[in-house]
Amino acid sequence: MKRIYFLLILSVIILGGSTQQKVPNIEGAWKLVTIIYSDNNEIFVIPPGNWSQMKMWSKDHWAFVGASKQDTTTYNNYGGGSYTLKGNRYDETIVYHSGKEMIGQTIKMIIEIKKDTLIQTWPVDDKGKIAASYSIEKYVRF
Repeated sequence: MKRIYFLLILSVIILGGSTQQKVPNIEGAWKLVTIIYSDNNEIFVIPPGNWSQMKMWSKDHWAFVGASKQDTTTYNNYGGGSYTLKGNRYDETIVYHSGKEMIGQTIKMIIEIKKDTLIQTWPVDDKGKIAASYSIEKYVRF
């Protein structure tokens, strides 16, 4: 009997001691609220009046739709594809996009969720290190 209790306690310790990196819950619809990008250590914030965008995630697919304005011209922007998420490492494979040169690319990102805000930073390398020129997009959940 003591042996059974010992094995039970040992199993609880082993199972409880194994840690997995928490995966953020990104499923649902999100509205883009901030765009920041860095180009060789110079930081730019794109004013919200110049764009409108929402992004949606399901279990293993994503899509976004929006528009941006430059001077007097409005550009439609859309895309979608599949993704993988391991911890906060996110890889987005582009299946369709308004910029045809983007189709087939995989973008590596870091995704964080703080309260109702999703933050995606990209591009990153295979180890999650942010590139010298990068973008940060912040979304709030609808």
